[in-house]
Amino acid sequence: MTRKIVLVLLVTLLLSGCARKKAQVTQPASPSPFEVAEKYYLAGNYTAAIQAYEQSLQQTDPEHRQTALFRLAVSYALRNASPDDLAKSKSLFDLLIREYPSTPLADQAKLLSSSVQLVRELEAGRRQNEEQLERLSGQVTEILQRIDELEKRQEAERNDPLRRAAGSLRTGNVKEAADIYQTYLSSPNAPNRDEAAFRLALIHLSQEAGLRDNRQALTLLERIVREWPDSPYASQSRHLLSVHRELTRLRSQVESQQAELKELTDALNALKAIDLKRR
Repeated sequence: MTRKIVLVLLVTLLLSGCARKKAQVTQPASPSPFEVAEKYYLAGNYTAAIQAYEQSLQQTDPEHRQTALFRLAVSYALRNASPDDLAKSKSLFDLLIREYPSTPLADQAKLLSSSVQLVRELEAGRRQNEEQLERLSGQVTEILQRIDELEKRQEAERNDPLRRAAGSLRTGNVKEAADIYQTYLSSPNAPNRDEAAFRLALIHLSQEAGLRDNRQALTLLERIVREWPDSPYASQSRHLLSVHRELTRLRSQVESQQAELKELTDALNALKAIDLKRR
């Protein structure tokens, strides 16, 4: 009987020992949201990094809060440069500056906050210019439509060369029409040279038959304004000249702004690289 009791006690001790050893086996800890965010940040997956950094900040992790704020702001700035993302990026940089005013990251945040604000202003200006370009393009289309209507109303009253040129245009023979207008324009006694000059200018402004020549078109429009200021085509020529100058100015401005935006984006990426080297 005593032997059985001893055996039972030994088995119980063995089982309890196994249970204790089993309880001591621990599973690897899951990565923290900050560690997950760092992985996505280094890989350039800013959308996932933003989500993970925001989760890390919600957990009030004081050890990593400053770095999380900084890299969350950079992630918003580099993700897609949308107005909302840029506004969020600047807000986060400003928050970091307020919370950690005397740190190296705060110094970088001040520079980046100013850069992001400049990007926002340039982007807003670019969008406004693009909208204005679209409106001006619509005005050009409207002018051309009015010209077409005017041509239809006046076709019966045109002299023979101009009627032939109009017929050539309707059949798609643009080069023949251009030659007729040019010959007519060269005749000093032709009564409707202003119209011929205007029609020829429109041909040079179009993409048809490989005759596009902006310089020649502008020369003809300026000639109409100068030689036939009271012509019904003079006011349309003035408007086309004004629109062309504005389009040229806006295209140049948009190209300049796009170059500045690229430089600022490159600077943000360079600062990110500097930040990563400190790791």
